[in-house]
Amino acid sequence: MNLVYKRIFLTILNLPFLAYAQPISEMYEHLNRSTLISHEHIRLLLPGGDSTLKAFAHKVSKLADGRISDLNLVHIGGSHVQGGVLPNTVRNNLVHLHPSFFGDRGLLFPFKLAGTNNPQDFKINFTGSWIGHRTSVNSDFAEFGICGITATTYDPEATFAVQLMPLNGREYLYDRIRIYHPFGPEYMKPVWNGKENLLITWENPSAGFTEFVFEYPISSNQFILRSYLDSAQKFVIQGIQFFLEKPSLVYHAIGVNGATTSSYLRSDAFTKQIRYLRADMVIFGIGINDANVPQGKFDQELFKANYERLMNAFRRGNRTVFFIFLTNTDSYYQRKYPNRNALLAREAVLELAAKHQAGVIDVFQIMGGLGSSRQWKQAGLMTADMIHLTPRGYTLVGHAISAAIIRALAEVTKSELNHP
Repeated sequence: MNLVYKRIFLTILNLPFLAYAQPISEMYEHLNRSTLISHEHIRLLLPGGDSTLKAFAHKVSKLADGRISDLNLVHIGGSHVQGGVLPNTVRNNLVHLHPSFFGDRGLLFPFKLAGTNNPQDFKINFTGSWIGHRTSVNSDFAEFGICGITATTYDPEATFAVQLMPLNGREYLYDRIRIYHPFGPEYMKPVWNGKENLLITWENPSAGFTEFVFEYPISSNQFILRSYLDSAQKFVIQGIQFFLEKPSLVYHAIGVNGATTSSYLRSDAFTKQIRYLRADMVIFGIGINDANVPQGKFDQELFKANYERLMNAFRRGNRTVFFIFLTNTDSYYQRKYPNRNALLAREAVLELAAKHQAGVIDVFQIMGGLGSSRQWKQAGLMTADMIHLTPRGYTLVGHAISAAIIRALAEVTKSELNHP
């Protein structure tokens, strides 16, 4: 086994809340077998210091001790996130930080309603005709919200349901569901279609969501629509969030095909609603589409300014949120030559991390640096477009991201134990 991983193992085994579980062992074995991964780069860079990481590690410890009820992690990006394999891999690994943690699914968008690819960890069943819109499509205009994508129906008989797939063999249960949607005289409203167990339905029009609270945890759901006013003609779904009243590491995934730092900022509702996630940690993976432009056209200053606006939106929900930036995966521009804009995007997030005491996981270097996509494609880890990874590629990168976070938590916690 790689010496780096052996050292991490020894650190984890001596910490009070980090669990040396079988999935974690398998994660390291998977990384260890890869000849494409640059193992020495699997670490969390902290160019501005580790004070914010220490604060986050303290929250993890409090969750393990039962002193807080949940820890909210948000992974936001483009198609790398929408596809599901990458965030699901990180979620499935981090849930093993402690044996008592349950990996809550949190926020999701029913992509199938919008006519686009849906992750495999949940299924959507629906009736009626729905139309999808994305903030990443400049010609799309809709009532965008927390997920940067919407699905609209004008069918008063339409229904929708979400089925969450088990995580690590455990069935997903939830006792509260929040549906994000716009309010007004022209909009229909969602209604729980169950016959019993519903305790209360309450609306928050200013925040843009309706919540359904249940007497005991459930695993299935279905919603219908109601027109309470004659003027109500449509319903727009912006996202669905699941809750469970037990100690949970909640891993929210926000990803839209083609998303850039600018596209998420197109909607005021996004910046308003995002604070309700109360994020304790945000993994920023936006940038591959910002940089997918001819050399010399990437606006590094706009890129940083957009990121700072996104950071401020998350801080409105939690002033102590810890940010982690992922550098861009290596890619080829128009499948012809290595995209050097990735170097500028990497430089930008390192500057942001130093300024805001955030972390950076250098996925670009982990993959092998500029031009490494060619080797990843030959190994079956990257698709023919030289931008997207295959499921095996996303799994490998997800393991590397997880390992960097776990290593950082292990090291900073061990330091705190040795120097209280």
